[in-house]
Amino acid sequence: MGESDTEKFSFGSAPTPDTATAVTARAGAEPPHAGTLAPPAASTGAASASAGGASPSSPAAAAAAAAADGSTSAAEAIAAVAALGDDEEGRALLREFRAAFSHLDDNETYITAQLLPRQQAALAALRRRCGLVAKERWAPAQLHASVTPQELGLIEQMRQHLESAPQHQQQPLLTCPEDAAYVTDLMLLRYIRARDHHLDKAMQMFTHSLAWRRTHRPWAMSNPSTATNKNSSDARIVGYDTQGRVVVYSSFAKSVERTPEHVKLNTTCLMEKANLCVNAGSPGSVVWVNHFGGRHKNGFGWRDANPAFALGAIDVFSNHYPECLATMIIVDPPAVFFGLWKLVQPLLPEKTAKKGDFIHSNADNSGKFNALFGRELAAYITQLILQDAR
Repeated sequence: MGESDTEKFSFGSAPTPDTATAVTARAGAEPPHAGTLAPPAASTGAASASAGGASPSSPAAAAAAAAADGSTSAAEAIAAVAALGDDEEGRALLREFRAAFSHLDDNETYITAQLLPRQQAALAALRRRCGLVAKERWAPAQLHASVTPQELGLIEQMRQHLESAPQHQQQPLLTCPEDAAYVTDLMLLRYIRARDHHLDKAMQMFTHSLAWRRTHRPWAMSNPSTATNKNSSDARIVGYDTQGRVVVYSSFAKSVERTPEHVKLNTTCLMEKANLCVNAGSPGSVVWVNHFGGRHKNGFGWRDANPAFALGAIDVFSNHYPECLATMIIVDPPAVFFGLWKLVQPLLPEKTAKKGDFIHSNADNSGKFNALFGRELAAYITQLILQDAR
């Protein structure tokens, strides 16, 4: 990457040597940096007030009322998100959420790994209204119901190993607050599953990611060019699906700057931010709708058929955010894309390759989208897809 490209990106600075001291990952450690965690839940009165304009019988209103007395279950809260489109107050909340997370709609917003103030407020409002609870760093009871007792045991073993300093090592595995912040029950679960429950292999993979994170500081990454040029890139969080997973939408048709460096940077920022939006009881993964714009004049074309695009994405998802991607919905892939796909598919683990779901904008995707996203979000994503297909 040339000097001019480097100036466009903000990668933070590397940790200083004097931070190489043992750090605990246990609950209660201070957060590693400001501006990344959603504000605390509002008081009972505020939660009740947020539900005031909703229909008393709507799931979202019922969840908001239950949230006031702390009786909302994770499943009820997730269902309430899908019901937000049923009343005007809920729709207004969704509009604000999407505007806050879209640099296309807000002059103060650009693609960042951290949650910006407006995004923090919008996320907190959505959580209050629906009774969602932010996933704590170490609260195994908040993990998805699919987690097995065996996995819980492996998570605890992995944490104990990370917090101890084996005698043959010159320094602890966790050398700075950022290392400790990355040791969450959900994150360890992802690495354990990525290595098919082999603890040694999961540890090796995790320590490799720790080294990468110390060097690149992904939690502090940003793409400032998206603040000054709204057509630079289009990649944003747009909501939650029916399972409570974070949904991301991106479009090649609305992205002028799409070098492999830009694509990898934006992908990393969105994965970091998605982790901050995970709620208790959800699978903790991301559904990504990636519009390749095969029918659009500015869509993915020969200039983009660079293996570095795919290799950068593989590096991000497979090596440093394993098991974070639930599915990648690829919209309108042009013929040139499939040539690239043939080159990279053999490099992917089989289960990763199966996460690709190819669809066309001129097909009827309503059944699939309604089941996956719920009616309101399905309609919103369909609208974006049709706009970017023209």
